[in-house]
Amino acid sequence: MQPTRSYALLDAVPTIHSADCDSWKARPNSPGAHIVIDQGLPDEVVGYVIGARRVYYELRRLVGQIAGLLILAQASNRREAFDLPILAAANEVWLSTPEQMERLRAPNRLDAHLHHLKSAHRLLGACLDALKAPRLHDEKIDLTGAVADLSSAYSHLQSASEPRTGMTMVDFSHACCNCGQSTSEP
Repeated sequence: MQPTRSYALLDAVPTIHSADCDSWKARPNSPGAHIVIDQGLPDEVVGYVIGARRVYYELRRLVGQIAGLLILAQASNRREAFDLPILAAANEVWLSTPEQMERLRAPNRLDAHLHHLKSAHRLLGACLDALKAPRLHDEKIDLTGAVADLSSAYSHLQSASEPRTGMTMVDFSHACCNCGQSTSEP
């Protein structure tokens, strides 16, 4: 018998963030955009950092969205968790990211950085695939592989983090309690 609270968790999702909530959408003034890049750097490095920062934030946002979906799916053990519009929105972001990565021209010394971004993207795709076609084990949703892939994707993003360029894993500038209401506002 499934606990009642898991049903309440799944049913409450739309009241926390709807699919059209700004927290799911890319923001033109993304976190880190205010970071000034050292003007003494070569132009190719500055160009790469500007483009890579956009990709980094899209991937970081996907990590959060996918983590939330994995928790929701495991906690509710209901297939309806896979039909939420949030999954489709996350998939759209994932599909748009390769085009952005293709435009990146990493100078030789930044090849490893681009590798981490591409690896994170690939692993997040595997997570999304697992959410679209979940495996069952003893009639329970088994997302063990997806959780491992998410953890690896997170590790790749940590390796790609660089505070001097505004690429950090944690950012509280857009923290909210419900659909964009900043916790720092009165």
